[in-house]
Amino acid sequence: MAGLNSRRARRLRTALRKLDAMDLSVDVVEPDRVEHSVTELLRLHTLQWESRGINVQHTQPQFMDHLTRATRSLVVEDRAVLKEFRVRGRLRACDLTVVGKDFVGGYLYGADPELRAEADVLTMLLRDNLETTHRLGRPVLSLLRGDEPHKAKFGCEAVVNQRVMLGRGVRSAAYAASAGARAAGQELLKRRCPRLAERFASWR
Repeated sequence: MAGLNSRRARRLRTALRKLDAMDLSVDVVEPDRVEHSVTELLRLHTLQWESRGINVQHTQPQFMDHLTRATRSLVVEDRAVLKEFRVRGRLRACDLTVVGKDFVGGYLYGADPELRAEADVLTMLLRDNLETTHRLGRPVLSLLRGDEPHKAKFGCEAVVNQRVMLGRGVRSAAYAASAGARAAGQELLKRRCPRLAERFASWR
């Protein structure tokens, strides 16, 4: 909490005390239970985005199949951790984190919308992710792509994602120019019309 201002630190302490007072249990999912847990994760993820613009790919059967296969392999190889969060014995959230050579990254989670009335869900997940990062001896916890407002409140360090494109000739130059223009357009739309930008993002 040293990097937070006093107001944010106070709010975070309050949220942590509230979590500690709950009948909360966290279980690591073993490979033989991955399929069931991923199904629950996506069900909760859909619920949490019900009144907002969900990424439609996350609602497709193909995505569930792919995520289940990939997660099972990653869990077996200790390159991912899938967890279930229960309150008073009832499943309320699932969280999938990926484990890299020098980082742990929060990939996808699903949380019952009703849980937000009882606890700060993001603080719950972040605390657990930090514990996983420390336990595995990784130096970095990454919140991965995106600049969502909730990430700023934890005092995260923003790192710009960059791509390097290698190519020769006129077609490569034209592709690079169009990619640059598209990125600039998306950034402008995000600044001027954030709600419209979210809707476009959910259609991709």
